[in-house]
This record gives sequence, structure tokens and C-alpha cells, in this order.
Amino acid sequence: QFPRARVVVNGGNCIWGDINWVHCVHHAWASVKVHAPLIHRMKHRLATTAARRREIASLSAARIIIANSDLTRRHVIEFARVDPEIVHTVYLGAETDWPPPSGAEHAAARDRIQQPPNRPMVVFVGAIGFDNNKGLDTLLRAWGGLCRNPQWDVDLVVAGDGRALSHWRATVAQSGCQ
Repeated sequence: QFPRARVVVNGGNCIWGDINWVHCVHHAWASVKVHAPLIHRMKHRLATTAARRREIASLSAARIIIANSDLTRRHVIEFARVDPEIVHTVYLGAETDWPPPSGAEHAAARDRIQQPPNRPMVVFVGAIGFDNNKGLDTLLRAWGGLCRNPQWDVDLVVAGDGRALSHWRATVAQSGCQ
């Protein structure tokens, strides 16, 4: 109906023969042992296999592939074996016309997550699953090292949800880093 319309899909989420924007390549991920209940490990294995299959089909169908980094571009070319001529790197950015948040917006955002004004903090935003794809396990190990330094006085705010939320809450509680 709209022959000039362009369709942008993401990775293996949709098989479409136009533009595919890729921020990671499932085939490039190292196979990790998921520490989770058996049903979650089985589901993870099935989901990973399906994601890799969809990813190859989707990237093979694309007319243009946009990668968010040169590493992702190399992974697309190497693992999906697509023509390098159709894979382009476009780094993520932000709208340059947007002003920084006002003092009121800054205060409201901190209030919403119950953080006092001017207190240093680091924020992690991502899915909280058993597969560690977002790197929460790595962050918490590093954070544990930082917390052992008496001069380190920064709050870590974790925003997200997932099947492993209670597991990670227990891990944080046992770490003594709260």
C-alpha cells in the first residue's frame, strides 16, 4: 500500500527485507552457564537457540544493516556472513538541542527514586534475569570491591525487573554492600 515506506527492525525481532538496526549479535555471545533453577536453564537454552536462528534469518533478509559500533558491525559480518557493503556503523547519540534538566526536573527525578540531592550515585537500568546478559553480575562484583574502600561513598541504584530479582536482592543483602 505504501511502496516508499521504510521499515526499521531490531536484530532478530522481526524478519523484514529493509533496514535492520543491531546493538548486539547473539552468535557473538560466549555460551555462559546460567545459575538458575532447571526450568529457567532449559528455557534459556531454547530461547538462545531460537534467537540465534531468528537473528540469522533477519540479518540475511536485510537490505541495509545499521550497527551501533564497529565491534557489532564486525560481529554481524563474521557471524551472519552478510555482505560488508550493507553493514554501516552509526554510533548512538543524543539530541543536541535538548537542554540539560532544570533544577526542578533534577530534584523530581532524585525524589522519585528516593535519592537525596547532591548525593553521588551510579544507576544501572536493565532486565534482571538469570542469564546476566546485561552485566549486573559484573557490576555487583566490581561494586563489592569499591565498597571495601572506606573512601568510596556512592549509592548504586538498580532499576529493572525480571525473574531473578529476588535472587539479586538476596545476593546484595549477603554482600554487606547496601
